[in-house]
Amino acid sequence: VAIAYGRMYLLGDFTSINGVGRRGLAALDVATGALSGFAATFYPEGRTTTALSVSSIGVYAGTPGRLWGFDASSGTTLFYRDIAVNAIAATSARVYVGGGGRLRPVWAVDPLTGRDLPWSIGLSFRLLSDYVDNTSVDALLLDGGRLYLGGYFLTTDNRRHLAAVDAATGQALPWRASSDLPSPTGLLRVGPAI
Repeated sequence: VAIAYGRMYLLGDFTSINGVGRRGLAALDVATGALSGFAATFYPEGRTTTALSVSSIGVYAGTPGRLWGFDASSGTTLFYRDIAVNAIAATSARVYVGGGGRLRPVWAVDPLTGRDLPWSIGLSFRLLSDYVDNTSVDALLLDGGRLYLGGYFLTTDNRRHLAAVDAATGQALPWRASSDLPSPTGLLRVGPAI
């Protein structure tokens, strides 16, 4: 769920909302609860939608095999492209996409076209297993100019399951979580300020 532009965006494995056909993405008016016409023609072709992010110009939805961008005002499709998507974090300048594979687990795309941007992550990843590359970034969080990564990974400088990079440059930040995290991190949230 995300709230922006007077709408509550719902993402998940569903085919209708209040008896009206919607396939995995719907928007409700925050004030009235009425179903919006936003992205009414969205059809993920049997794919389960698993990632959602909102920026000042767009709403972005992803499945394990595709990324969609929608105009924030009208809900019209800006782009879609076939790429592995586990997580999304969007700004008006970049849409960060977390996926799988040690060589490119995070990349950035243009928020209007979906084309790759010349941004690369300043971390190197290594195998957690000797037999298979199951590296994955399953959660992304933007906060204060930082892009936090969560998932099933190990960096070459021993950051396990959590890492942070500068969102603008992609360079690794000295921030480190405990080195003994018990399991992969698949959800990151910002809590209230203390």
